[in-house]
Amino acid sequence: MRASLLTLATASILGTTAAQNYVPTPQGLKTVISKNYPGASISYKATKGLCETTPGVKSYSGYVHLPETLLADVPAAGYNASIFFWYFGMSRTQSPMVVEAQDQI
Repeated sequence: MRASLLTLATASILGTTAAQNYVPTPQGLKTVISKNYPGASISYKATKGLCETTPGVKSYSGYVHLPETLLADVPAAGYNASIFFWYFGMSRTQSPMVVEAQDQI
């Protein structure tokens, strides 16, 4: 009897932990497949309620998916990469922002 209660308690705890870590499949995703880089794509969706301080500013979140073949120059790659991003549009009152990416040699 005691072993049954211990088993039941353990299963209950593990079940609760698994349910807390479950992430539901996102709904309303849009996917754009690259025409220039085979296997690369961007999956995204419009987000609401994250940065609503300025009316009319749109925001999106998603992943840039890069296959192993495009990461050949990255040290210790050997795998596909999915890179998360959040994009917040610029309001009419803000100055434009420039993002620059460089190779670090």
